[in-house]
Amino acid sequence: MAIHNYIKQKCNVDDAFQTAEDERYIPSVDSEFGSSSNTNNEENNMEEQNDTYWMGLRDMIANEIGMDIGHCHLDGNADAVEFCPHESFQNVLAACTYTLQEGDQPGRTGSISLFDVDANLSRLSLIHRVQTAGIFDIKWSPIGGIVGPLLAQADADGYVRVHKLESCLDESQVPGNSLLEISDEHVSSSMCLCIDWNPSATSLAVGLSDGTVSIISFLESQLSISRDWKAHDFEVWAASYDIHQPQLVYTGSDDCKFSCWDLRDDPSNIAFQNRKVHTMGICCITKSPNDPYTILTGSYDEHLRVWDVRSTAKPLSKLKATKLKWLKPITNMAPWHMEQIGKEVV
Repeated sequence: MAIHNYIKQKCNVDDAFQTAEDERYIPSVDSEFGSSSNTNNEENNMEEQNDTYWMGLRDMIANEIGMDIGHCHLDGNADAVEFCPHESFQNVLAACTYTLQEGDQPGRTGSISLFDVDANLSRLSLIHRVQTAGIFDIKWSPIGGIVGPLLAQADADGYVRVHKLESCLDESQVPGNSLLEISDEHVSSSMCLCIDWNPSATSLAVGLSDGTVSIISFLESQLSISRDWKAHDFEVWAASYDIHQPQLVYTGSDDCKFSCWDLRDDPSNIAFQNRKVHTMGICCITKSPNDPYTILTGSYDEHLRVWDVRSTAKPLSKLKATKLKWLKPITNMAPWHMEQIGKEVV
């Protein structure tokens, strides 16, 4: 088990992890299309095939990890980690934290740390850190947008903030070694839990802890609330633009509803909503970069689901891994691999 062995070798694992290691880890892959008429031998063969697909995915992720380039203890609980996608800055890794401060003066604090990553030299160097409110999510502006590398944050104080990645003119230092905040907007008294850029980097979708979704415009380096609406009954942990049809925004929540909103209409009119499939809260949504109709969801019910947005009554397939807790990073790392696995299993 590539990932389990990697974690076991490089981290101080707890008793629960060790117990899981001692067991035979066999995730299952299910279809949502009802029971099968296969014989027992056929079912066993399918289970072996499914295990092979899932093992292949985990080995692919292990290959993405490759080796222990470096490690660093952050100053809080890590909530999001993102490499900058922009040319000349792809060595820059951003990590954000959230820490609940208890005691006489309770609060939620956090930070954004920038690292220079050099795989060839096996180097992970901290180059910049800024103290902030507790941060739940960060996103780099997309390639092809009208702006350069920007980092947006969604924080516990109800703010959206945008930072510019600045190059250092000193050749002895790493380019892009600092963040400069260029704009902020107080969205709500509720906490901002998730954030996503549209493909042109002119607006952001934000999910809030009171179930609201806000669309924030970003024009001439200024943030302003464009619209908001009550989208869910509980916390919105996932809000994602459709990269192929940017007028669509997908949202997921602790109310187990997977929703799509068309921004050309009144947001109270849902383009679609599935409230039956997810048995626990939806924690991430990601669109395939290659297929305009394929989207994936990750849930606290420990399933990754592959959907065709043209028919959302049932997902195309789902993958379950009962020992796997990190659904969000895996979904974001390899959506197209998951998509292919889902099609083969179905």
